[in-house]
Amino acid sequence: MSNILELRNIKMQFGGVTAIHDLNLNIEKNQIVAVIGPNGAGKTTAFNVITGIYTPTSGHIRYFDACNSDFTDITGLRPDKIARLGIARTFQNIRLFAEQSVLDNILLGQHVHLKSSYLGAISYFPHYWKEEKQMRGYAMELLNEIGIGDYADADAVSLPYGIQRKLEIVRALASRPKLLLLDEPAAGMNPQETAELAGFIREIRDKYEVSVLLIEHHMDLIMEIAENIYVLDFGRLIAQGKPQEIQTDPAVIAAYLGAEED
Repeated sequence: MSNILELRNIKMQFGGVTAIHDLNLNIEKNQIVAVIGPNGAGKTTAFNVITGIYTPTSGHIRYFDACNSDFTDITGLRPDKIARLGIARTFQNIRLFAEQSVLDNILLGQHVHLKSSYLGAISYFPHYWKEEKQMRGYAMELLNEIGIGDYADADAVSLPYGIQRKLEIVRALASRPKLLLLDEPAAGMNPQETAELAGFIREIRDKYEVSVLLIEHHMDLIMEIAENIYVLDFGRLIAQGKPQEIQTDPAVIAAYLGAEED
C-alpha cells in the first residue's frame, strides 16, 4: 500500500450546515497533493478534521503508521496524538511565537517528542539537559539545512515576511512529520517569493521524505508543484486528477468562473 492517508466518506456538519459532504481523498507517500476551491468550499475544514481540531460527523480517516507498518484509524483523536503519529500543519495566518527567537520557535516544534517532564526541567535532571542539547542540535541542523541558520537568535517578528512563512514550515518540520499540511503557504507573498516557495516545498519533500497536502489560491504554484489535485465546491468533491486535467475540467471552470446561462 503506497497511501499514507485515506479519508473515507467524511462528512462534517455544524448544526444544520454541512461543510463537507462524503469526502474521499488519498495521499500517497512522498506525494504533493493540493486541495483547491472557492472561498467557503470546505478546504480548511478538511484540514481541521485531519488534524483532530474537528471530529467528523461521520466517516473515517486512516493514517499509515510507519512504526507499526500498518494503518491507524485517527478519526477523532486529539491533535497532540495525531502530531505524535507524524502529521504536522501550518495555518493560513502566521502563528509564530513572535517575541521568541527563531531557534526557540523550532524547539517548540519538537515538544510533541519531548520525554522529560516539567519536574525534570526545574530540577535540573541530567537526562533533561541531555535531551535539550539534542533538540537544540537538531533545531540548528534544520535551520542551517534550510538556509536560515543566520537568523537563529533573531526574534521571529523581526524577520522579513517571506522568511516568517518559511520559518513556520520549518517549525512544523521540527516535529519530524511524515505528512505535512500547508494551509495557504503563499498567502501575502509576491511573485518572486511564491516562485521560491515552489522550489522550497519540493526540496523539503525530497530531503525529508515527507508527503505534502496543501491548500492554496495561487494557481500558478498549484499547477507547478501538485501531482494530484482535489477540487471542492460547497463541501463537495467536484473533480480530482492531475493538473492538466483539472485546468480543463468544465465543473472546475464553472466553480471558479461561473457557468454560462442557457
